[in-house]
Amino acid sequence: GAGLSVPRTDITRELASQLLNAAKAYGADLISVVCPLCQFNLDSQQRYAGTKIPVLYLTQLMGLAIGVRTENLGLSMPFVESTSLLKEKGVL
Repeated sequence: GAGLSVPRTDITRELASQLLNAAKAYGADLISVVCPLCQFNLDSQQRYAGTKIPVLYLTQLMGLAIGVRTENLGLSMPFVESTSLLKEKGVL
């Protein structure tokens, strides 16, 4: 987790890979998190896990639900692009 991100990237990479691969195995289209560092860790470790699952912060999803303009939600910031999935699902 969070405290290991810098000193033990090997552990962070392994934990993130396990979570990402489990999400992929269960057919997740998207991962929502409440921790900003969790979002960063899961998003940035995807190239090592071999996954491309968008990871959005809960407040980004809440913003979409209440009609906040997408350009104000930081959807272009993560490593894995999410807007095409959100369009496909009818959210955008």
